[in-house]
Amino acid sequence: MHAFYRELLTLRRTIPVLTDPDAAREVTLWEAYRVVLLHARGDAGETIALLNFADTETRLSIPVPAGDWVTRFVAGDARFLGKGAVDSDKLQSSGAVELTLPPYAVLLLERAIPNG
Repeated sequence: MHAFYRELLTLRRTIPVLTDPDAAREVTLWEAYRVVLLHARGDAGETIALLNFADTETRLSIPVPAGDWVTRFVAGDARFLGKGAVDSDKLQSSGAVELTLPPYAVLLLERAIPNG
């Protein structure tokens, strides 16, 4: 459990949009599936957090702004004694992506910074 909280604190320090008071925030709910999406975007970056409160695997089409995204946190990671994985550590969106979320999943995506 210590590693889990240490990772959350590290993410809070290294992804500025998570603590940016001026960031725009949007919440989307899929009540029937028990899934919540938290979207934050601002000058400091852009993130999407997905939380699956269902006790079963859930497959959904998730609205993810077009572009490249990197998975920054998966609560089901083996480091945290989890049993679930996500489809990929990177994804490309054209406006929506199909994702399979393990039971009780927490997933944090960050918009990839273009090379330049």
